[in-house]
Amino acid sequence: MRINRFLFFTFLLSVSMAGWSRGWVKNQTFDIVYDTVRVYACQGYAYSGYGFEFTRAEMLYVGTVKERTRVITGDETPDTSLTIVVTVSSNPRIRIKGNTAVCQGGSEVLRAQGGIRYEWSNGSQNDDITVCLPGQVKLKGYNEFGCWSMDSVEITINAPLLNEETRHLCQGDTTYFYGEALFESCRRLYWEKTPEGCDSQSVLYVEVHPLPQVRISGDTHVCDNQDCRLVASGADIYRWFDGVMGSVYEPHQSGEYSVQGITTHGCKSSASVEVSYYETKHTFLSDSICQGSSVSFYRRELRYTGDYVHVDTSADGCDSVVTMSLTVSEPSMSEFRAYATDRYGWNDTVYTESGKYRQTLTNMNGCDSFVTIYLTIVHQQPLPRIISNQQRLLMVDHYPGGEDSDRVDYIGYRWVCNNQWIEGATSDSYHAEGYPILKGCYWVEVQTDSVSWVPSNKICINFDINDLGIDEANQNMSIQVMPMPAKSGQAVRLRIGAATSSLLEGAQVVLYDLEGRAHLRQSVMGAEVVIEAPTHSGLYLLQVRTASGQTATQRLLVHE
Repeated sequence: MRINRFLFFTFLLSVSMAGWSRGWVKNQTFDIVYDTVRVYACQGYAYSGYGFEFTRAEMLYVGTVKERTRVITGDETPDTSLTIVVTVSSNPRIRIKGNTAVCQGGSEVLRAQGGIRYEWSNGSQNDDITVCLPGQVKLKGYNEFGCWSMDSVEITINAPLLNEETRHLCQGDTTYFYGEALFESCRRLYWEKTPEGCDSQSVLYVEVHPLPQVRISGDTHVCDNQDCRLVASGADIYRWFDGVMGSVYEPHQSGEYSVQGITTHGCKSSASVEVSYYETKHTFLSDSICQGSSVSFYRRELRYTGDYVHVDTSADGCDSVVTMSLTVSEPSMSEFRAYATDRYGWNDTVYTESGKYRQTLTNMNGCDSFVTIYLTIVHQQPLPRIISNQQRLLMVDHYPGGEDSDRVDYIGYRWVCNNQWIEGATSDSYHAEGYPILKGCYWVEVQTDSVSWVPSNKICINFDINDLGIDEANQNMSIQVMPMPAKSGQAVRLRIGAATSSLLEGAQVVLYDLEGRAHLRQSVMGAEVVIEAPTHSGLYLLQVRTASGQTATQRLLVHE
């Protein structure tokens, strides 16, 4: 077998990279007989040699060994078997070392690392180069197996640094420049080297500004019904003691008020004033008179209910207000019903016949109180009486005088529960449908003659005050009772608070006992009503009912 010049060069390269075994060369013909060739290939690159082909995919991992064999047929020698062993070598880690930031007018040396032979982008094959211009520098380096890799850096040129700064100081402040204390307007220079070794110049301008002359103007002696305005001046921005911003401030009470003035350069100073508020003096008077009387009030004769105001000037120059609240009481009117056998005594007067009677009394205001009584006298028979049977049935007792007395039959009956007529209950007994246990306060009115109806005693079964249908809470009305408790027969004053005065037009006050029976009804003529306490001690309910049906309720305790 003959080998051309190219194969001979490849053979010598293979020997330098690896080795071969059992070969001989004849004189002049260069015939070679060999068994095995060992070579190195670069990682990630395809390999071709000695008639063998290895793909890139086979050369990906460092240390991989690929072996192939083929038979070579010679012209004058026996056939020879050729084996090639390829080992994958790693590519070199080529790096450029050196300072890539170059001071303007200077230079830097870049050094190559990681290979045995180099090619710079400027054509140099030395281990280092000198750079002084900006731009990219590339380096290609080879290892002993001919494998290569590249690196690159960017060269930048640093001009001399010039740092200029202006500092604004307020009068009395101090600033420092490289250790020097400065408190007046001036200019300072300082030279130094940057971390890269380049020149750097710092220039400082100091400007000192005066403090603002802050003042507060405005009236500091104010009446409480007047407006006060404080105005700050002498600066550009104003911040008051409570954080309010602006030159104008409106105080609302006596005290010290301070403001801080700030200029556009941040210089600050403060001012303060003392504000004194003088209150309007209010005097409240109240009086009550009977209708037809009058009372004097600062040379005026007052005859009607209302609030009257007189304004004067006090020693501090502010208003002094006197208010008179006058109540003119009209004659009060009230009425109630009473039942008795044979006779009825009322305020030292004895009545023996049924009828309507009126007495004139004096109420707690010293004014007339007209009280009307509707009296029913039942002759020759006791008052009607009812009894219950196991709380399910109510019956009229036809023997109210006792078992030995004569039977009493009445002309008619009408049953009442919690002060409400029971519809259809017109017999001498009452029970609810299905005979459940009754609930409430019951009585019956019986007709004794063609015109007279007489009430019976009351029986309360499972009774609760709320069963009267009386709502004690009303956000539009309230009742104040004085005195509380009251003595029997004593005049009781009711003060009625209403959301609007028109709410009480056409209203009535009703006095109930705890059995729900009304003892008194009286018209409401104003915000104050006077009634007479019942003659019998106990707990009663006072209810004010408006023409629109709204109610308010209060308790009244009466004792002997």
